Amino acid sequence: MRATLLEAFRALGAPEEEAQAAAEMCLDSELREHRSHGARLVRNIAREYAQGAERRRELVVEHATPASATVAVETLLGEIADAGGRVPGEQSRVIREAHLASGTVTLDDNAIEVLGLSR
Repeated sequence: MRATLLEAFRALGAPEEEAQAAAEMCLDSELREHRSHGARLVRNIAREYAQGAERRRELVVEHATPASATVAVETLLGEIADAGGRVPGEQSRVIREAHLASGTVTLDDNAIEVLGLSR
């Protein structure tokens, strides 16, 4: 299943690192029986890739603390909010409200890199 998911994301034109991360997330979700974020997610991600470069906007952090960040929904986090608030590898919850999304993250190295924060 991993190889099939990986090939599906590659066929969409996903960069290798994104394809591997997405395949792992979908496989993990399938194994945990979270079907909404499993193999079915490929269809939703295909719609995002159909938008091309338009889906890749700068992540705008409105406010950040050592444990959370508020970002503009029109940026990449909007996709996370639309997906029900699950960030790959995290148990974050995103709340949509008036063009802002509030997400609490665990500051592992990935979160620090994504948010552009420092320890």
